[in-house]
Amino acid sequence: MLKIGLGVPLYAGLYNEAVASLLSLVEHTARILPNCVLYPIITNREFLPRARLKIVRQAKRLGCDFLFWYGEDIICEPDTIIKLIHYGRPVIGGLYLDRRPPYNPCVHKLAGNNTWMAYKLHELEDDMKVDAVGHDLTLFSKEVIEAIEPEAYIGVATMEGDDLAFGRWAKKKGIDIYVSTKVTGKHISEKREVIMVSNVVDLKEYLRKKSTWTKGD
Repeated sequence: MLKIGLGVPLYAGLYNEAVASLLSLVEHTARILPNCVLYPIITNREFLPRARLKIVRQAKRLGCDFLFWYGEDIICEPDTIIKLIHYGRPVIGGLYLDRRPPYNPCVHKLAGNNTWMAYKLHELEDDMKVDAVGHDLTLFSKEVIEAIEPEAYIGVATMEGDDLAFGRWAKKKGIDIYVSTKVTGKHISEKREVIMVSNVVDLKEYLRKKSTWTKGD
């Protein structure tokens, strides 16, 4: 049986649009992969690096084959997980843009002076190896889940985002990161605008019916 963890670190709470998107994602994945079990692993209002580590530890305890990260302000297509699994990469992220101007892709490379630079859209190709991807639409393989250490997100302490800190750690450990330009997401801005590349539902009750409810601890 295939075990897929759904890592959702909540802070402000899921936008209505993100709830609807997540429900469609769960339903589609369960229908296409009838032999899978989906484990939502949720944290609430925790410092993001700590939340990610708690979710990873729970995914380890559950023996998850994959861990899919989903952001509270993201909208994705229902077949996102299915498509990302088919790439067969240790870490692969879908493509979405930053929620603030100038709306760069949440895909980064390390420059010569060891600082981060966002890629431009025209620089990206499908299944391209990169140095870091935003974690809000990203799939980890079992090998990566098992390998993650507390140091994986420590860069946040130096004002570096958790996804960039993970990129540094992954490079150090020889873990390759890829981006899919065929799997895209939409980012909801602070002004409730939907930033894209080209009904409120009771989430807990729905997920209980579709999978096994697991709360991060």
